Amino acid sequence: MTTNANMFPGDRRGSRFSEGFDLPPAYNGDISASADVKRHSQRSLPIMEKQVRICPHQTLTFDRLQRIAGLPGIKDGKHLDAIMPVSTPHHDQKPDNFRECKMRPNNHDGPQSRIWYEYDENSRIPGVGAGVSMCTAWIFRIQKPSEDKRRLSKQDISAYLAQGGIGLCPHTNLNDTWVTSAVYGIIYPGHRYDDPIEQYLADRTEDDDFKQCQRCCTTYLVSHRETLDDEWIVINVLVHRFLGQGKSSDESVWQNQCVDVLTDAKDAAALPHVVETSMRCSLRQGRFKRLFNKVSSIGNLFHKK
Repeated sequence: MTTNANMFPGDRRGSRFSEGFDLPPAYNGDISASADVKRHSQRSLPIMEKQVRICPHQTLTFDRLQRIAGLPGIKDGKHLDAIMPVSTPHHDQKPDNFRECKMRPNNHDGPQSRIWYEYDENSRIPGVGAGVSMCTAWIFRIQKPSEDKRRLSKQDISAYLAQGGIGLCPHTNLNDTWVTSAVYGIIYPGHRYDDPIEQYLADRTEDDDFKQCQRCCTTYLVSHRETLDDEWIVINVLVHRFLGQGKSSDESVWQNQCVDVLTDAKDAAALPHVVETSMRCSLRQGRFKRLFNKVSSIGNLFHKK
């Protein structure tokens, strides 16, 4: 990490149909006997499928969610690593066998995360009961400001958080205005809000470090700690996403967490039906604080300084 703004650690050829050419004669034989047709019929058809994005490099299918929801012991508080052990420079296997995702291959200066599944007995979503949740802890560090360093702007922080296109949910990215302001307020206390009205409202509530997406009920928490050498600020963005019980791909809690992913399938009719459902969300502060207490020491696993 430096002391400047980066201190954070198709072919347009002409169409053949515009030219004159002769059509081939019609084929009158048995089309089922054509080897080329048989080979073509066995190929997978590329389709758009609804999946949940785990990180910028992997996604979760509904079939896998069903398997997770039915795992023995998953309802007893067990945690399951969400990142698949695929060979990629963006994923590391840690000594404790927990995998992490990082935005800069072979480099620990950018945002990195640990992602896991757990079973929630109460989703706190009206009309929705228990089910599987995906929890993510995005962690990064920023050098503490000093008089000999240029003061960062919110635009600097937003640009840093934008690397890799990290999505906290389908509707909010890591460089969201709210997250950027929260991080800026950690680096420069008292300067989080540009509008005095926002500052006034924040002073009257303890919810300014919490936010919930009104479209999918994903909850975010921003916290921080300082390193032992007092040179860095380690920032944690904890994300809690409820995915449901895996009973039906039409469930709104699943659909509202999904993005369209181009995949291969031999039957294009297998596409799930999108259900537009308006969900009222309730902020789960107590649940979220207990979850954060479980992973409050995760930052030590990334940065020992």
